[in-house]
Amino acid sequence: MPDFFAKHFIVRRLVLIWACVLITVVVLRVTDPEVMQAIGGAAVATIVTAVIGILATVLTLWRGNPGDK
Repeated sequence: MPDFFAKHFIVRRLVLIWACVLITVVVLRVTDPEVMQAIGGAAVATIVTAVIGILATVLTLWRGNPGDK
């Protein structure tokens, strides 16, 4: 699988763009005051953790292994 992402840079770029759009939509919806009151503090923390995890995973995928370059 790493060879596929190394050969096809466009796939890594599309995944990065997808993650940015997904993160933007989720953050905009979760930070709405009515939503924050409805779901509570613990759920907001879970959503923020998931967003950070998605971003970290995609950035690692996009950047690749530093030893390969």
